Amino acid sequence: MDYFSSLQVLWNYLVLKQTLSQADCILVFGGHDKSVAIQAAKLYKQGLSNTIIVSGGVVRDGALYGLQEHMSEAEALSIVLQQNGVPSNCIFLEKDATNTRENFLNISHLLKYNNFEFSKFIIVQKPYAERRTYALGLTVWPNKTIIMSSIQYSLSEYLMSGIPENFIIQMMLGEIERIIEYPKRGYMIYQEIPQTVIDAYEYIKTQGFSGRKINS
Repeated sequence: MDYFSSLQVLWNYLVLKQTLSQADCILVFGGHDKSVAIQAAKLYKQGLSNTIIVSGGVVRDGALYGLQEHMSEAEALSIVLQQNGVPSNCIFLEKDATNTRENFLNISHLLKYNNFEFSKFIIVQKPYAERRTYALGLTVWPNKTIIMSSIQYSLSEYLMSGIPENFIIQMMLGEIERIIEYPKRGYMIYQEIPQTVIDAYEYIKTQGFSGRKINS
């Protein structure tokens, strides 16, 4: 097993590639990658939902999104959505969440506040974050339907998308670590991890990567 084939094994496991269908709402979860907003705008234009909620309270450098000012993830991604053809009146912002669990919990409050009786969601995430987000969502929202989506890039395309490769690999390892650890804490459902994925994970770690720290 070599370096790239090991990364490909991790990628194939983490990206769910679920079939999309009409939903009540598209959720965009914040982060460093503006592709979530670009993908959400694509889904909006395809008519999969006319309501988008963007969640993310971490303040980031606007340059990550092609913008000038520092602002919350939700605010920045809202601008990217509008740049890609989504009307502002279709976008609702949740500007306090600092992690994925808070995305779900805070969006629940926003839904209640706006009297949105939504039960089916398309969640747009970074490709490698699909599996973890899905498993966490099923735990927090057991009575709702969740479909995951991300920008349709291959691993090679994503590694060349402008995000530093080392950072992407650290994040991918961190996803595997959370899929292993979080079910023990009750944060997400248990998911089987094939031995080929464990082997790839362990191999990449021997190449000088340590993953993303899990808070105790």
